[in-house]
Amino acid sequence: MVLDPLTAFSVAGTVIQFVDFGLQLFQRSEELYGSVGGALSVNKELDQTIHQILKLVEKLSQSLGPDGALGCKTNDEYTLAGLCDACKAVAREMISRLNDLKVKGRARAWKSLRAAMMHAWNRDAMMALQKKLEGIKALIESYVLVSVRENAVNLSIETSERFTALDSGSQLIIDSLLEKRKEFSEELRDQTLAIAQLLSRSEIAIVDHLEESKARILGTVQEAQRITSLNGIAKYQLLKSKNSEAICRDMTEKSLLEGLQFSTMMQRQKDVTEAYRKTFEWIFQDLSRTFRPWSSFINWLKYEDGIYWISGKAGSGKSTLMRYICDQGRTETLLKAWAGPIPLTIASFFFWNSGTKDQRSQSGFLRAILFKVLHQHPKLIPIVLPWHWAKRYSRLASDKPILANQIQDDWSVSKLKEAFAKLQEQRIIEMKVCIFLDGLDEYEGDHELMAEFFHEITSSSPNIKICVSSRPLLVFGDIFSGLPSLRLQDLTFEDIKFYVNDKLSKHRRFRQLLEEEPIEAPLLVKDIVDRADGVFLWVRLVVESLREGLGNHDEIADLKERLDELPRDLEQLYDHMWGRIRGIYRPRASQIFQIVRAARNQGEIIRRKEDEYEPLTAIALSFAEEKSASINGNPSIRMLDPAYLKERCEKMEAVLKTRCAGLLEIRASESIFYESWAGTIQYLHRTAREYLERPEVWSSITFHTSGTGFNPHLCLLRSCVLQLKHTITTPMSKSLWATALAALEDAYYLDRDTDIPYTTLLDELDSIMNFRVGGSEKLPETYHRHWVNHTFNPHSEIPAWGSDFLFRAVQCGLTSYVMQKLGKGSKVLNSKGGRPYLDYATAFPDQNFVLPPVKQEMVVILLGHGQGRSSCILM
Repeated sequence: MVLDPLTAFSVAGTVIQFVDFGLQLFQRSEELYGSVGGALSVNKELDQTIHQILKLVEKLSQSLGPDGALGCKTNDEYTLAGLCDACKAVAREMISRLNDLKVKGRARAWKSLRAAMMHAWNRDAMMALQKKLEGIKALIESYVLVSVRENAVNLSIETSERFTALDSGSQLIIDSLLEKRKEFSEELRDQTLAIAQLLSRSEIAIVDHLEESKARILGTVQEAQRITSLNGIAKYQLLKSKNSEAICRDMTEKSLLEGLQFSTMMQRQKDVTEAYRKTFEWIFQDLSRTFRPWSSFINWLKYEDGIYWISGKAGSGKSTLMRYICDQGRTETLLKAWAGPIPLTIASFFFWNSGTKDQRSQSGFLRAILFKVLHQHPKLIPIVLPWHWAKRYSRLASDKPILANQIQDDWSVSKLKEAFAKLQEQRIIEMKVCIFLDGLDEYEGDHELMAEFFHEITSSSPNIKICVSSRPLLVFGDIFSGLPSLRLQDLTFEDIKFYVNDKLSKHRRFRQLLEEEPIEAPLLVKDIVDRADGVFLWVRLVVESLREGLGNHDEIADLKERLDELPRDLEQLYDHMWGRIRGIYRPRASQIFQIVRAARNQGEIIRRKEDEYEPLTAIALSFAEEKSASINGNPSIRMLDPAYLKERCEKMEAVLKTRCAGLLEIRASESIFYESWAGTIQYLHRTAREYLERPEVWSSITFHTSGTGFNPHLCLLRSCVLQLKHTITTPMSKSLWATALAALEDAYYLDRDTDIPYTTLLDELDSIMNFRVGGSEKLPETYHRHWVNHTFNPHSEIPAWGSDFLFRAVQCGLTSYVMQKLGKGSKVLNSKGGRPYLDYATAFPDQNFVLPPVKQEMVVILLGHGQGRSSCILM
């Protein structure tokens, strides 16, 4: 007997199925079965368990043929046959004991399958059997599958009868997972394991159950109903598992798409100001009948490939134009002419330099585009992301959805670029993709490399084209030279004229002035348009100032004076706006600007690797201005009335307008993490942030709090505590864990800057989190432990170590707090069981977290309190 690679894969997959089933039987037997009508009786559960074991054993026997190990020709085959025999021996023991339980069960009623099994096996026997099963699986995964994969890569599997018997989707997945690589890495182990499981679950493997397998593969109710020869248990199993493979793959796809997606993916596009009515309509004009100084955009959409470059100076309205293009139905209509009969995918991404890391990085861009394409074509997921797909599939196929949720995805730029390359190279699904990319100059990285990356994409694939907008940086001008393009500030004169006329004419006072001074009033409008020089943002600020004057019943002469006072340069205009803030308001304005800037860098020192932080919300900023961690003197943990929270946000909006000169504003948030009233704090424009963060300007801002002891991180720590007390109540929500980590990060900065322990505030954080995580009656019993043991992941299994808040303080480098706690004596150290604090301070970084580097001072503190090297455990 010589096994072809796919048969060997199938046998290995069946061994893994058997081992997983056996381990689950021992570890969580009470969850194995259920029925539509409720829990099954214990005897029925026993019948089903025995039937499942027999089915897997029969599959193992038939896969190797009648000779079994005697027919083996190679060492690998002999090893595989030996593992099958080991499984059969375990199966015989399990069936014998389970059958014995059925006999005994007539005399007594078992409360659960778990209780019955505890009677059949003592603890030592159960542990020994589990260890044997785990040993079999370890050998399969670490040795046998390596050899099988090598054979599969070297041979042509497409000629295998087993391969041709599979559906086309399974064939494509196997081809993708078997893609040849030089070394057998952990990723390849996952992919190889997934192949074995897929084959074992999907192919026609049992001759006696040919019809059953056919029904399962076809997934049709008619086939299942036609099978009448199966006994009652087999029928139940068939009906239960008929669509399990399809469900497993669907869950794998959905899980991966959720992993690719991030909460701020579309936020910037939604936050961009919508085009004012009747503006930017010229972009869709047919230029064939008239001369215009730009490349025809509609011709590019309908007929051309490659890149279209929209350039414009700061504040000229590039993002607004890009949103207008993306929102217009005409865009899709014109692109369909380019795509013809080929399916069209339109994807967009708006870089935002003032936003989260994902909003300003290449990884964020790639995740957004891959999500859009794969969401529309989910069959491509295992082809484009084989390493991610395999890891999730193998866990879900083993009935371990919790472990699937715990997977830490590698969304590094290198992996994402590899995935994008696979998308370009694949020929399975023909498609045309048009990408709209705004703010290339706001990308936080090498602009030249990024521009070259887009140029290479469009040059190598005529089915992908990109419309990109940016400031007219020299590097972009060099790379995009000769491509279809337009300069926005040259084309918006009429739009600006309409905007100014329309906005001013809507004010009753200006309409009066038009009647009183029919010559001077229109000249004021002309003067604004002439001075604008194509900068829409400048026009918006000027019109707002003039409307304020109209509200004060200014005359035309007064309005002209206002206009003359406003600088024509944006930065000078911002200087003017800051200068107009009254002296008594400046200390508070300074505090707010510092809080917003500190919050922008949240997550750089401490976070879960898979988390991305939301922008600062209006309610968080409002809480940051509180002087204590209680609202109105009430220290209780309770959800505040939404009407009250909304009122606080409205007050904060007024503060930003009056105290911060409108350089900060609140924009509505569509995040699932926050209520509708919690808009996010945004800079008026990127240029406003750049102005405020100029060293000389920032120095003048922070001057107003110098010598007061003000620290923005103390404000943010207090805000986090108040949010956890009053706005975030769901223990399973990501925002709960993200806010707790943000609090620890702020505590880290405070420790670095002040050496003050802030013990009361951190102890309150600890107490609140224990209440939120451990005090909910809706959570499983396993959650009723100290909150830090949950690793900030609501799906995590509880670790063996019993940890407390002090261990997290050690990891996060809170030396002042740790010293304060240890100052109470060695009882704190001696009372903790399990892993010593010193090990947390010196061990390798936690793979799930971004944490600050080890502080030498922390090690010295712990050693000084009796934590010697002998107490350190090597992990």
